Amino acid sequence: DDDTEDVVVYFKENFEYEGETPDYFVSTNQDPQGIYVPTKAGTTVQAAKDGNNKVLNIIGSSASGSAAFQVDARWSDESSWSSDTACVSDLSSKHVVYEFDLKLQGTAGNSMIVRLKSVKADGSGNAFSTLIKIDNNVLNINNATLSLEKDYHIAIVCDFITKTRDVYVYLNGTCISEENLAMTGSDSFNSAKVSDFVSFTCWAAKDADILIDNLAVYESEVPMDIDFEETENGGEGEGGNKEPVEVTEGEKIYATDLELSNPFIVAAHDNIIEWIAEPGNEQNKVLRFERKNAKDFHIDLKGLNTDSDSVVYDFDVKLLNASETMFRVLLKDDDAKYSTACSIIESGIITDRSGQSLETAALKDNEWNNIAVVYDYKNRVSSIYVNGTVVAEDIAMETTFGDSDKAGLLRFYCPILDETAEGFDINNHNVEFMVDNVRVYEGTKPSEELTEAEVVITIDPNKSVFEDAGYNGKYSTSSFDTLLTGYMSLHTRNGMVYKDGIKTKLATMPIETETGFLVVATEICEVLDIICTVNGNTVEINNKQADVVSKDGKLWIDAQYFFEEILGKTVSIDTTAKSDGMMIAGDSAFSWPTEVYAPESVFSMRTGLQNLNDYLFFERPTAKTLLDLYEDSALYKVHPRIQATAEDFAAIKKAVETNSLMSTWYQQLITAADYL
Repeated sequence: DDDTEDVVVYFKENFEYEGETPDYFVSTNQDPQGIYVPTKAGTTVQAAKDGNNKVLNIIGSSASGSAAFQVDARWSDESSWSSDTACVSDLSSKHVVYEFDLKLQGTAGNSMIVRLKSVKADGSGNAFSTLIKIDNNVLNINNATLSLEKDYHIAIVCDFITKTRDVYVYLNGTCISEENLAMTGSDSFNSAKVSDFVSFTCWAAKDADILIDNLAVYESEVPMDIDFEETENGGEGEGGNKEPVEVTEGEKIYATDLELSNPFIVAAHDNIIEWIAEPGNEQNKVLRFERKNAKDFHIDLKGLNTDSDSVVYDFDVKLLNASETMFRVLLKDDDAKYSTACSIIESGIITDRSGQSLETAALKDNEWNNIAVVYDYKNRVSSIYVNGTVVAEDIAMETTFGDSDKAGLLRFYCPILDETAEGFDINNHNVEFMVDNVRVYEGTKPSEELTEAEVVITIDPNKSVFEDAGYNGKYSTSSFDTLLTGYMSLHTRNGMVYKDGIKTKLATMPIETETGFLVVATEICEVLDIICTVNGNTVEINNKQADVVSKDGKLWIDAQYFFEEILGKTVSIDTTAKSDGMMIAGDSAFSWPTEVYAPESVFSMRTGLQNLNDYLFFERPTAKTLLDLYEDSALYKVHPRIQATAEDFAAIKKAVETNSLMSTWYQQLITAADYL
């Protein structure tokens, strides 16, 4: 409420839920109900603004010692809460969804559980049951790490009908519990008398700085798209008006009929993904998928970035076993966030991202069908077409997907199966289908006519041309950059300098001395964008006279002295990695990674420290770097791939005859070539 300090959020008076209103529906936007009530000491609960959006802020501190705290979002008559047996509902025959928006702030130690309370069947007291748990920013479902300052939408579907009270957890619209989970907590939890609130609870000696918004509780077997219609400033307003999109109808981003080549990146994991001639139609090339084990398998099409506000993702599919074939069509943006465009479930049924079945659009065995999903990025909705007919419209996109960039990757994905829980049997999971004519183009609806004008596959000239697959699968480039925030580094073994996510190699290699490492003063200042003035054999850096050494016509400075005395930084040096050489400088001592990973073989033991060392040592050249090198080459505009001259080949032949190492490499190369 903008006029008071009370933490109350409410629906606007003329709120309308699009579709049939569920029987059991409450929300923190409904006045005068939906009040957040702190019930334990040791916490601050306050109204706050997240940008222009009004939210609830829950703050707790590990400094409070053993004090835990709990905040209840209640929706029944407040005057009756003096009695534990009042304000309860019989949910024993219902599926109920508890959903809310969440953002973690400030600390990597955010911890919280979301739980329900009931009256025991014998009336002897209360029993709690935990739905989800966040511990140090890690969700207990699939150990999903929640990043700071990111918007998340969590939906928890509780099946109170089953004896185990099954739970399904959705994160940003995607179910992340691959199987049903039993609701944890006391066996005496009573589904017939569930208290009319959901608790956000932080336990003893744990930190929390958490934003909660848009809590909704309703009866449904799957999460629904609840539109709160908040205006930009968080007050009342009409909302929901679509913005006009900017699009050149039919402009092609990517199209392949698979006749000439297979542009997809394959991750089969011992299942079958093959590029073949279609049986019975040998002139037509297709991709065929077949499950052979419980592992996930998929293909990716990359380089789909575009500035268009509306994009069509269009493909043909033939199910070879419709009764058991299941797969998803996913999109991935440049921030590594995913969106489910659509899914094919058993019996050929198509579902939207929320799991809503489109029964009228069921696909039949051994028939080609066209599926097109239109993403309206400006209005953040999508639509699904089957054989040119729209079957679902205005499907809300995942909360944070496509925030800054449109999708750059399209994936056909067959998810992992749990062999134990599923009782995996290939005869019962016979996934088999074919894909053809994959097209991505600008447009607001499917089209057969594509303009051949410009293929909008783009490469960021300042981004590495190598896939950011991480180091040993444990770290990605972005996680290293987060770890190094506020720090700069020099790798003394090759002169690689790091600052603000950018790595630049010094033109001259560092020199090792008895006391440390020397670097050329002007070079390291230029790389770090620091003012450096040279006058004869003296150097002034940041208006400080620097101690330098003249050698080979250059002025050298001790690297540790440069960071500590000239820049006033604290220097951390590692000598324990397999290949040492990291020198990291910042306003405080650097905290080195301590993880140790189980080896896949006796040769592959890895640590977080070694992964960081590799990241700071190796250069991942950008497209601009490669183009600059090519333009400086004597073979510029002569041959774009062979960057060697006749003189180079002559020198190599001579080296093979005189250099034992070169001779060994030569023999290995010949042997490998003969094998091929």
